[in-house]
Amino acid sequence: MKMRSWGWTRSFALGLALAGGASHLYAGSPGVPGKPGSIGSFEPTSNTYAPPVMGPGMVPPGAMMGAPGMMGPQGMMGPQGMMGPQMQGPGMMGPPGFHPASYGGDPMQGGGPLPADGQDMVFQGPPPMGLEGECPPDNCYGGGGCPSCGGIGSGCTHCGPIRRMLSCGPFGGYFAGRNGVGCLAAGVIPGIAGLLMPYGEGGICAQRWYDVSVGGMALKRTKQGGEAINLTSQGIAGPIVLSTDSTSLNEAEWGLNLLVACQVGPGGNVEVGYYGLNDWDVNAKVTSSAPNLYSLYSDFGTSPFNGYDDTDRSFIQQATYRSAIHNGEVNYRRRWVGPSCWFQGSWLTGLRYFDLDESFDYSTQGQLNNSNNNSLRFFDSSTRTRNALTGFQVGGDLWMNVIPGLHVGSEFKTGIYGNVAETDTTIVANSIPSYTEYVDDATTAYINEITFKTVYRLNYSWAFTAGYQILQIDNVALATANFNPVAPPGLTGIDRTPFIDNRQNVTYQGLTLGAEYVW
Repeated sequence: MKMRSWGWTRSFALGLALAGGASHLYAGSPGVPGKPGSIGSFEPTSNTYAPPVMGPGMVPPGAMMGAPGMMGPQGMMGPQGMMGPQMQGPGMMGPPGFHPASYGGDPMQGGGPLPADGQDMVFQGPPPMGLEGECPPDNCYGGGGCPSCGGIGSGCTHCGPIRRMLSCGPFGGYFAGRNGVGCLAAGVIPGIAGLLMPYGEGGICAQRWYDVSVGGMALKRTKQGGEAINLTSQGIAGPIVLSTDSTSLNEAEWGLNLLVACQVGPGGNVEVGYYGLNDWDVNAKVTSSAPNLYSLYSDFGTSPFNGYDDTDRSFIQQATYRSAIHNGEVNYRRRWVGPSCWFQGSWLTGLRYFDLDESFDYSTQGQLNNSNNNSLRFFDSSTRTRNALTGFQVGGDLWMNVIPGLHVGSEFKTGIYGNVAETDTTIVANSIPSYTEYVDDATTAYINEITFKTVYRLNYSWAFTAGYQILQIDNVALATANFNPVAPPGLTGIDRTPFIDNRQNVTYQGLTLGAEYVW
């Protein structure tokens, strides 16, 4: 019986020593800074070790690694040894729990010499709450280094319960010993969460940067500009069935967003960008089985009564609104990082060109015209506007570093521009000669742009972006606002006055998705 007991305890002691050595090797393995779940090596903050880590009786001095008490009365099997009555005492498993004041504490305050290599002890579950007092330099937050834990400056002094849960989890383990405290292995919950964690190389202080940014913008016009104009009634002075509001550009259309950056000095770069190709094309159409659609030109069939041949008594009337935007800019951007690394941002200044082209078409189709080869009566009016804005802008962005590899922030740009606007109208009809008008004018315009964005790093080279953009433009000419509601001379025999309205305001907003690439 005694021989069997001796063999069992020797096997247990050998297994425990191997487990402690394995955990020490794991703890000291090199890690990649910022990568979730990796554990980097680190050095203790001093040359002492606080005995409360192990608890009284857990590993008494000299008992573990062959000191005088190794197998003696105070050794492995002694009253105060590994298997002694203090196993569940006030040390490791007792009520006080695991509350080290520091790892490598001052000997004058109860600290002791560090345990030798191989004496790291492995425990199940997340580190207790007391661990948030100190955080090892390279093992806070799964090997990401101190900045990964959100520390200030080069020190990492607060690794709170949320970060402990992410790094160790309820089903993982942590170790305590010569190298301080860290995660032995990720648990089930952090294992799943680790798959979703961004690439965090460089820690929380890594500066946001991209060489190329490309993506799409799904914008819609949320402010139309100008008052609605009624176009068509059902019957003489009947209910309005078609207006310029019937062609509102309130559907999102996708466009391209491309930006290339070239570094020109420490923290400074020149950016060349383009976005646009958003093309809205909205058609509104009304039909009637009887020729009883009347136009605005005859005041809906009242002046003259029963309207004009080409524009009234129609079977079909329709309106089509088209619009497209193009934006090009060259900026100098200067980046900065806050002292605690929680915030970073930049300011910029540069030149910008913005182009807004639109057209509004109004057409009617009526009965046969017996006096003109039995062709259908028709009327087509096309109003086109062009805005070319060129000027100077300033702006900047501000980003919050949530965790390494994940940034949330916004960018704002504003500028003053000279807008050379022009409008022309062409009319073709069945019974009247063709007719054209042209007017241009220059005015001062303004552009304000704000984007809210999240940046998620997938790996060293690629990052995914998602956000919301709002674009507001003042003092532009819109096609619907420049549609002339007065009947053309071919119908009335009276000239009308051409005009241009370049004082309209529009707002676009919508979702942005993209990717950023670093060489």
